[in-house]
Amino acid sequence: MSKSVQAMVQTGPRAMELRTLPWPTVGNDEALIRVEACGICGSDIDMYDLDQPGYPLIRGHEPVGIVEEIGATKARRHGLKVGDRVAVDPFIRCGTCQYCLAGLGNLCRGTGTGINALSMIPLSVEPGLWGGFATHLFATSQMVLYPVPADVPAVRATLFNALGAGVSWAVDAARTRIGSTVAILGCGQRGLTCAVAALGAGAATVAITGLTKDSYKLALAEELGVHLTIDVEKQNLAQVIYGALGSGVDAVVDTTPFAPQSIADAVTIVRPAGRIISAGMKARPADGIPIDTVTMNEITIKGVRGVRADQYQRAIAMIARSEIPLHRLQTHVFGLKDVEQAIKVLGGEVPGENPINIVISNDV
Repeated sequence: MSKSVQAMVQTGPRAMELRTLPWPTVGNDEALIRVEACGICGSDIDMYDLDQPGYPLIRGHEPVGIVEEIGATKARRHGLKVGDRVAVDPFIRCGTCQYCLAGLGNLCRGTGTGINALSMIPLSVEPGLWGGFATHLFATSQMVLYPVPADVPAVRATLFNALGAGVSWAVDAARTRIGSTVAILGCGQRGLTCAVAALGAGAATVAITGLTKDSYKLALAEELGVHLTIDVEKQNLAQVIYGALGSGVDAVVDTTPFAPQSIADAVTIVRPAGRIISAGMKARPADGIPIDTVTMNEITIKGVRGVRADQYQRAIAMIARSEIPLHRLQTHVFGLKDVEQAIKVLGGEVPGENPINIVISNDV
């Protein structure tokens, strides 16, 4: 009996169907990954609604799985063999453009398709297995596979993407060091992983904000060691920060989506010569920023996009440390056939649910 791949294929806005796809041929510098689990990102909610060219395609860009087949060249370059567990970098880097050569592969503009990320490439680009919401995922020569310790469960390991963002945004971009003070705006899964990463880097004080409806997330933040949790609908952000610290924070990491005002809020709570990291996509201009304060206080505002290879590796090392209660972030696990329901739960469409991080598992 010939082998095949099962995948949840998005055929249009808010439309997915389970399909059987052909088993690919794996070349000398390629691999086929048997997907064990794939995390759902907030961007998957946006893409579920997206009306764009390129359908049908497979979504999912936080996959972890087992090497099922691998060519000799790729095995040698990555130090991998059949049976190894890996996390798959969602960016497909060309390796030769000015950004790749400068170590900024997350800004690479693609490798011939014009698209440089998993979950965005159509089925028409062979072999079509470009997303983690499937039983198998194809890895080209330009895709990076990160070894995951065999004793780290696949579901836990899917946090490599969110925690990698935490390392990138709240540690490296924010320049967090032992004794730093950091404020995280937004307490979604990436806001919480930013807090975890900042604490792991030795921050003396970490604050995080949320809305009243996010009370369960703020409570979890306290369990994870966050020092200040702020309900911005009930408390004045600047008053709480200055009241607790006596000054502004060294860095503010803004993870809030569709909230342009948050950049202006960040200016009010960052110290002179401090840094504001803009990570949450706003979809419209950020009006009302007190730019004279930015200028006179020499405040740095830095945008961030994606995660570098070394940051994913450091995130995987943190995940492998069993004493970090990262499992508390993972509130739901769904099977492959229930991808649409999982996206709706994460998007707040299902009453009575309190989602943070949701994982699609092929073991369910």
